[in-house]
Amino acid sequence: MTGTTPGGFLVVVDDRNAPFETGQLLSYGDTGTSGNVSSPVIVGFGGWQAFKFLFSGRNVAGENRIYAVNQNGELLSYADAGTPGNVSSPVVVGLGGWQAFKLLFSGRNVAGENRIYAVNQNGELLSYADAGTPGNVSSPVVVGFGGWQAFKFLFSGRNVAGENSIYAVNQNGELLSYADAGTPGNVSSPVVVGFGGWQNFKFLFSGVNTAGENRIYAVNQNGELLSYGDAGTPGNVSSPVVVGFGGWKDFKFLFSGRNLAGENRIYAAVAKT
Repeated sequence: MTGTTPGGFLVVVDDRNAPFETGQLLSYGDTGTSGNVSSPVIVGFGGWQAFKFLFSGRNVAGENRIYAVNQNGELLSYADAGTPGNVSSPVVVGLGGWQAFKLLFSGRNVAGENRIYAVNQNGELLSYADAGTPGNVSSPVVVGFGGWQAFKFLFSGRNVAGENSIYAVNQNGELLSYADAGTPGNVSSPVVVGFGGWQNFKFLFSGVNTAGENRIYAVNQNGELLSYGDAGTPGNVSSPVVVGFGGWKDFKFLFSGRNLAGENRIYAAVAKT
């Protein structure tokens, strides 16, 4: 079969069932029941492990995208058609400097606006909009003042009530939930939705399973992929469901998103073979 690398070069792979190769981008579906994460589809061939950041989101037009920061500090935007090797050639939506951020992820504010969030060297939380055209990421809004660089994990998602949140894990291992009103400095005070132990995970991110349920995903020290529900009230994150058995801690990147068909997926970049 044929497909493209992150640089847009055509490659040919003879056997989809061959062992995974370093730098491949895999796509999984989670049905929400124990151990039922699907077999992966190799949507991108080679080179994905080389990025500084790799995450998914939506631009202001509501298009589902995969974002990456290359070695030149450019912010790239890809589309995933959902079929083997068919991730598109990238659009350079941000010109230079993106490698300098401490953390980088996407989400929505409480107004439902699609944003790209970044933590700079001063620990401020910045919010950008991606218009979807070359170089047109907006100027940032400083939605959080200082201290955001101290978190071990920082990502966005939705609780089971459908409220848009920014999640963070503090030095005590608590899982915090913030709301971003979208105006300067107006990120809310946090709610402690999970008590202790969240700092021990290898990966922590949010997503939606194939049933449309909002989830928080985590990879534990055994390499299992766990799925939690956040009720949005203090300490009420659910007990986990083990949706994937073993091996998940070996990836370079692990995150969730949607392909162009609107299918909810879990993406993984292979670190090594």
